[in-house]
Amino acid sequence: LSQNLILVLFLPISTFLILVVLLRCCYQINETGFHITVLVVSFILIFANIAVFYIIDKQNVLIETKDKLLFTEKHINNQVIHYQELYNYQNELRVFRHDIRNRLFSLMAMVKDGQADKAVQIMENNLNWLEEMNGNIVNSGNPIIDALLQSKLHLAKEKKIKLNLQIKLAGEIKVDELELAIVLGNALDNAIEATEKVP
Repeated sequence: LSQNLILVLFLPISTFLILVVLLRCCYQINETGFHITVLVVSFILIFANIAVFYIIDKQNVLIETKDKLLFTEKHINNQVIHYQELYNYQNELRVFRHDIRNRLFSLMAMVKDGQADKAVQIMENNLNWLEEMNGNIVNSGNPIIDALLQSKLHLAKEKKIKLNLQIKLAGEIKVDELELAIVLGNALDNAIEATEKVP
């Protein structure tokens, strides 16, 4: 940053020195044509300085916009994955609801037949499955945060990292959602990276 700042400051400083030299030449050379030329060159130099700083400012805006677009593209991909998971989750629930009635009849028959322990074991397995399904879906009510957290949850699971999510959003979020997603994403990436280093 300091090196870039020195390079940027070099332009106005060198322009100022050139203008000082030209003004000194004007005192020594007493020609109207030379004075007009110096005046025109001075305006061109000043305009060139303004143009360079304008271009630098626009370039910074473009870089910032590019970063936001890249993050937005990544976020959209996360949302697609999130909605695909929600779709799969709904399909699994549909199948489970269709199957639950038959299971309940079977469990009732087992209990009546004196196989209560076996029935309890089957019920526990079903409850564990439901609990696991609930733990795999993020639902904060905010689609941007949901998609981001869903993607980090998957990343953590792929790396065998246990991630407990407890989400409490107090009504409307007054922070820019994209900025919030960047902060949350960076924080979770850092946490996952740090956890990977722990034995």
